[in-house]
Amino acid sequence: GKLKRYWSLFKKLILSSLTIVVSNFANMMFLYTDILIIKLLSQNENVEIADYSFSLNITNALILVPLTLVQVDIEKLKSKITYLYRLNFKIRLLTFGLSILLLLIFLGLTSVYFEEYRSTLYIFLLILVAKIFQALSVSYGAHIIIGKYYLENLKINLTALIFNVMLSFLLYDLYGLLGVASASIFSLLLRYILLIRTSSKIQSKKSKA
Repeated sequence: GKLKRYWSLFKKLILSSLTIVVSNFANMMFLYTDILIIKLLSQNENVEIADYSFSLNITNALILVPLTLVQVDIEKLKSKITYLYRLNFKIRLLTFGLSILLLLIFLGLTSVYFEEYRSTLYIFLLILVAKIFQALSVSYGAHIIIGKYYLENLKINLTALIFNVMLSFLLYDLYGLLGVASASIFSLLLRYILLIRTSSKIQSKKSKA
């Protein structure tokens, strides 16, 4: 009896750990699949990867805001059902504020130091929008993991990642780098909507309990 119970607990721990690792991997891959697709499809890969990476590296700073806030407030998020709303308000406020700052940084850098990247403004703006959706998703993802809905979280991340890869291949042929950046917007928006819906279901279940 005891052995069976321990084995069952062990299996649950392994499954939850595995789904978190794969989910985190899928989440992180959003930062790299674009570069990989450009490398595979581009006839001028070095120039295009440099153009895309320049904007990507600046906008990646946006993810630090929600990650930091979620880590700081994780205990409040666990104990208070309504705290997610307050946390989201803080994340939105800081994310949009930092987005404006990053745009100013991009304009400053391309005006003074990196004039060769001035033509990548539209790519930067598209990636920035994609990163805003990614940043706004962090608290919902954390809320789902706290609720131990590991498999749902995994499905959402993998669905969005596969959708991103397929759409990137399609849109790169049509619009080049702008197509790849647009694919990131659509896939991260899809992920954002799916995370909100799953998080809302968890909230309503907890409210009824």
